Amino acid sequence: MAFHDTIKQLAELMDEMTEQQKKVFQNVHQGYPSEALVRFLKAREWNVPKAHKMLLDCLNWRLQNEIDNILTFISESYCFPMRGP
Repeated sequence: MAFHDTIKQLAELMDEMTEQQKKVFQNVHQGYPSEALVRFLKAREWNVPKAHKMLLDCLNWRLQNEIDNILTFISESYCFPMRGP
């Protein structure tokens, strides 16, 4: 299977994701969705079903642990105002 076909296959599976998962994936890929998919594919030796599972597990973990909100949570929890740049 060709490199681009594998990425396309994983991208098509992403259509099944929830809206929350899609939003989290936008934070993960930071404007480079294909490159992010390649990272997951490489980690699973180009096995699309395994890469898809790994990606969903990653996104669900980020949702459950509110990773995308962690900086907001930390800044609100200080007793004193933070100073600096």
